[in-house]
Amino acid sequence: MKKIYTTLITIMTFASFNAMSIGNPDIPPSGSNDFEQGNIIFSFGYGAPNFGKMLAGTYLNINSYGREILDESLGPIHGKVEFALSNRFGAGLSVNYVSSNFMAEYDSLGNTYKEGWNYYSIAFNIRFNWHYYVMNNVDLYLGGGIGYAVKRMDYWEKGINKTRPFYLPLGLEFTAGGRYFFNNFFGIYAEVGAAKSVIQGGILFRL
Repeated sequence: MKKIYTTLITIMTFASFNAMSIGNPDIPPSGSNDFEQGNIIFSFGYGAPNFGKMLAGTYLNINSYGREILDESLGPIHGKVEFALSNRFGAGLSVNYVSSNFMAEYDSLGNTYKEGWNYYSIAFNIRFNWHYYVMNNVDLYLGGGIGYAVKRMDYWEKGINKTRPFYLPLGLEFTAGGRYFFNNFFGIYAEVGAAKSVIQGGILFRL
């Protein structure tokens, strides 16, 4: 986990210092490997932390009598596509997914009980980005999105299976990010903010 944080923070720091040292032009020159009108950019990344997995660890620390029998988690996983409306603004779609499946058992009054949960959430958001610096292979931006989210949680308390409903199927995300392009087609990105994860990073492809 520490390696993930360190790698993503390094990407953001490098991109920010590169931007500050070069300046902040109003319009990037054509062919500068940056964000330009008409670009279509696909990105795929992984985030941290998985709050369900963190909660599982906290549960075991508090309830020292519990024995872990299942601890599975996936994500947060992030996929995005963005179309450059201009050299400063882009619009697109983001998909964010996370799941956590945890189960523990404990003995009480001669009986063995199970406690835990099975949670997943996936959001489909329309997203808009403002690219405030785009130059010399570096693209720094602020973004936000809103859309539809599917969420479900089943949990077990003293062996009884229950379902917790989510009445507001609303997806939201707000992040600050940076991209670095190695060439006209391939690069890496990192973001911090709120999008089912606090920090995320991955690869990107530009058409």
